[in-house]
Amino acid sequence: MNGSIQLVPTLVAHNLADEYRLTVFPVVLGAGRRLFDTTAAPIGLQMTGGRPVGETAILTSMPRS
Repeated sequence: MNGSIQLVPTLVAHNLADEYRLTVFPVVLGAGRRLFDTTAAPIGLQMTGGRPVGETAILTSMPRS
């Protein structure tokens, strides 16, 4: 699922995401907006894969059944 910081929380809240691909950049920037809101109910995710792409990493996860 590709989406913006506004779209992703809506899809998650309605259980419409069947796979998550997170790109992790090894940079510390300090404060910022969170992808997963701390007030939302926790989602159980199962990591299904990960691979390096240059200096970043792409992590793939699926919701637990």
